Amino acid sequence: MAAALHAGVPQVPCAVMLDQPHNARLCVRLGVAPEALSFDRHLTAGRLARPLKAILREGPDGPLHKA
Repeated sequence: MAAALHAGVPQVPCAVMLDQPHNARLCVRLGVAPEALSFDRHLTAGRLARPLKAILREGPDGPLHKA
């Protein structure tokens, strides 16, 4: 996570356990992730595609790349 934050790379965090849910929410608050997902049985291709499309739609000059 730190390397991606330093590089300004948008993220789609999929929290599994321990501190990951907190870190995923932190990425959203910092503006580097459009949303945080839980890695559970409800994670589908459609749910994963939504934040990925948001990142791709904004392009390299969008706010998720600038955070």
